[in-house]
Amino acid sequence: MRYISLLLGILLIAAVLVIQGCGDDDDDVTAPVTPAAYIDGTIYMNQMCVSDLYIFGRGGLNPYLDSVKIGDSLCYIDSSYWHCLGDPYYYVNFSDDAAPQMYEVGDVASIVFYGRGRASTASVKLLDYANDEIYFVSPDYGEVVPQGVPIQFVWHQVDNAEWYGIYYEYSFESGSGSVYHKEYAYAYDTTYTFAGDLFNSQLDYVSILVIPCAGPNPAGTSGNITGDYAMGRILSYGNGSERSVYGEGDRKDFTSPDIDPPVVTAREIISKLFEK
Repeated sequence: MRYISLLLGILLIAAVLVIQGCGDDDDDVTAPVTPAAYIDGTIYMNQMCVSDLYIFGRGGLNPYLDSVKIGDSLCYIDSSYWHCLGDPYYYVNFSDDAAPQMYEVGDVASIVFYGRGRASTASVKLLDYANDEIYFVSPDYGEVVPQGVPIQFVWHQVDNAEWYGIYYEYSFESGSGSVYHKEYAYAYDTTYTFAGDLFNSQLDYVSILVIPCAGPNPAGTSGNITGDYAMGRILSYGNGSERSVYGEGDRKDFTSPDIDPPVVTAREIISKLFEK
């Protein structure tokens, strides 16, 4: 009976430790490696400075973020939580209404992250969600394009963009029915060519969504965060725009396009590009 009681006591202690590991009280959790965290984040201007950070622990259970400073302004953290299921991460959303007075659109912002007595810094050009926007030049929306011919999408240059994130989807008819496909890409200039050989049957439609970005690009091997708290990247982005065209086929009325705009966020595009 004594051994059974001892075993039950050990199991009870283990259960308490598991519960504490997923709880909010993490003051006694320290990360044993340096840097302690990996940050995957975005920041942009939208009347104020807005940011979303996903902070992954590098060896520690919870890479808690104490505060964030933009320039000489300490930011207000709007929301945060510790997610301990699957790949654990600490999510932080913060905003700073002083940033528009410190920075203009296109300025390089200095960001400092503080956590557990450590600090890391990042620099990124700030894009404005309202003003740094994509405007397409060609093709026209709802235009009918020939089958098997490359389609060149062209948009105006966004002054503050350093590269462009791209999402596209298309559908065509094959012998077994409709085939639907989506893909992620990026460009340094203001054009993207949808290759004609991507469809070998009757093209139904092609939709593309382009977002202007600043900061590390998917071709790079390193991020823009340095220091003993975190490594990783923080990007800025502006407002994206979508353009859809039809393939030639059996459609009778092209005056009322019925293609739904792509349902995808800027963060999804950026994340998928860096996964490649």
